[in-house]
Amino acid sequence: MTLRKDTCVRTKRMTSGFSLPELLVSVVIIVLITTIIIYNQGDFNDRISLSNAASDIELQIREAQVYGISVREFQPAGDFTSAYGVTFNITTSGGTPGSIGPLNFWSFIDRITKNGYYDTSTWSSCSVSPTSECLKISALTRGNVVYALYAIDSSSIDRAIGRLDITFLRPNPNALMIFRNLSNGTVTYPGYKGAKIVIQSPKGNQTTVTVFSNGQISIQ
Repeated sequence: MTLRKDTCVRTKRMTSGFSLPELLVSVVIIVLITTIIIYNQGDFNDRISLSNAASDIELQIREAQVYGISVREFQPAGDFTSAYGVTFNITTSGGTPGSIGPLNFWSFIDRITKNGYYDTSTWSSCSVSPTSECLKISALTRGNVVYALYAIDSSSIDRAIGRLDITFLRPNPNALMIFRNLSNGTVTYPGYKGAKIVIQSPKGNQTTVTVFSNGQISIQ
């Protein structure tokens, strides 16, 4: 049996596969899709890490709030009367610096001078003892840093500061705050409404932990 010429041509076209231009276009499309997926996955991981860092900060502030309001005993001194707090410091004297901000924040008990802020001669170590106010140094991981600090004044305006000390002491459920400027000098904002801690990731994403003067804490 003899095949017709047009039948042979169709058979050849059906079995010839991709041409070189078609193959190159397919490869380019696959590479682009893969690149987009990898980039989005990296950004997703970056945002998850940032969210976890903000949650850690919120947890430590809430812990200080619970300890201060419930009058937790401080061992080994047997102290029931001191405030518990958390401090953040982005001045040159504050902690272990990252590329654009400090990597650490500190939990403390305001028991030595009872002045509302963390008294220390060194930011690089923490010794839990009757002669120290430090309870714990918490480290931000995966390149996240404390990027900025703000006091929220009575007009709801954000005022840039260099250090923030937050304490809680029974029977007052409110957050007591002391603000310092970037030169580490104490500044006051009568009727302040709270403070903001801005956390930044290696990719430049940011999230803010806001502590209101009434003790409410939120993450945005």
